Amino acid sequence: PDGVDGQVITLIYTSEGAAGDDVTITPTNLLGFTTIFLALLGTGCELYFTDGTWVVKSLNGASLS
Repeated sequence: PDGVDGQVITLIYTSEGAAGDDVTITPTNLLGFTTIFLALLGTGCELYFTDGTWVVKSLNGASLS
């Protein structure tokens, strides 16, 4: 879902149901990308919402596509 201007969200992959699981996140309005992918426990990212768009502030082992 979208946020409100100035909102910050931190996403961290903290647990998995089975070995080898991963997380795919598809925000509706991600600036310049469509998908955030977390493959390993402890990976994550921080997003900032502004002008109707989620902007990636930082990545920690996550990938974007």
